[in-house]
Amino acid sequence: MIETKNILELFKPIVKEVLESMLKEEREIYLENNPPTKGNGFYERDLKTAFGELTAIRVPRTRDNGFKSALLPYRKRITEDLDALIRAMLISGMSTRKIAEVLKELYEIKISYANISRISQVGIEEIQKWRSRPLMEEYAVVFLMLWCFLSREKGRK
Repeated sequence: MIETKNILELFKPIVKEVLESMLKEEREIYLENNPPTKGNGFYERDLKTAFGELTAIRVPRTRDNGFKSALLPYRKRITEDLDALIRAMLISGMSTRKIAEVLKELYEIKISYANISRISQVGIEEIQKWRSRPLMEEYAVVFLMLWCFLSREKGRK
């Protein structure tokens, strides 16, 4: 049987190659829309993803330093899907220590407990925003429909 870790290892070079190609194309579009500037080589950075850590990704630059990729999170070392995974584990009640162990075991990614706490804080802030949002009138209808359905189901038993 093939382990999940081995399958992810097979995909890492492909994901990296596709990402680099997309970044180059993104820069080409930027250069077409900004004719005075030119390409200015590449710099390398690492990115932690659900496939594991992608190392030495070649990120294109421009002379005017105006190119910012929409695909690659700016100044972030962790992709949004991995962020979401960490938040989901936290919401389900896992400790930061256990989350770090899971990420290390499954994805060979080492993230400090402090960084996991920081990511969770963002999640908590999002939940607070959602909880304190103004409610629209349509929610009452959905609630009443659900209540009627559940009451009817309760009466059938």
